[in-house]
Amino acid sequence: MKILRIIEIAIIVIGFLYIFALSTQVNQLKKDVKKLKKKDRGAANMSKIINELVGKKCKITYSDGISSELCEILDADDEWVKMKVESKKDKDTVKVIRIDTIDEVAILGNN
Repeated sequence: MKILRIIEIAIIVIGFLYIFALSTQVNQLKKDVKKLKKKDRGAANMSKIINELVGKKCKITYSDGISSELCEILDADDEWVKMKVESKKDKDTVKVIRIDTIDEVAILGNN
């Protein structure tokens, strides 16, 4: 009888620990979803801004915070931007990059 009671208590304690662990995971997932929604809204705003910059020369700084490029925005949609990157060797390169990799855009000169 005592052994059965101990087993019952142990099962109840394990059940509570399992529920607690699940609620912690659910809370973490909720936080992750909020971050993704916020990031998605930011990408949509960036997409709209970049669409307005088609034909302009800009300095693009990437999400890594280290790399940046001087370029001319050629075309853009909701997820991608096509740009002509100015190289140091008088040979321009056309690149297509994801908008969510862009951290900052600076418009250069009187475009």
